[in-house]
Amino acid sequence: EELLDHGLGWAALQINKFVSSQTNEKLKSFAEDWVRNVKNLKSGLGSRLVGDTLVVASSPRFDVYNNDFGWGKPIAVRSGPGNSINGKLVLFQG
Repeated sequence: EELLDHGLGWAALQINKFVSSQTNEKLKSFAEDWVRNVKNLKSGLGSRLVGDTLVVASSPRFDVYNNDFGWGKPIAVRSGPGNSINGKLVLFQG
């Protein structure tokens, strides 16, 4: 509802604010807590991913089309089995 009320620019600003508010201390604390209490995000029965969940992952610094792992330049990029979540949108810069 908030996205519909405020628009995409507002949503991008909220994501920017959240990302820029992260500190080394917060990230270290999150990682240490995760190691002690491992939680996997999963789809399906028992999932923490509900209909109104937004997950942002990856990095704009990872150039998916210009990486060469010894197999040659990629001709396509796909997100793999994690793409089975209903309503998921995957974007690759290119």
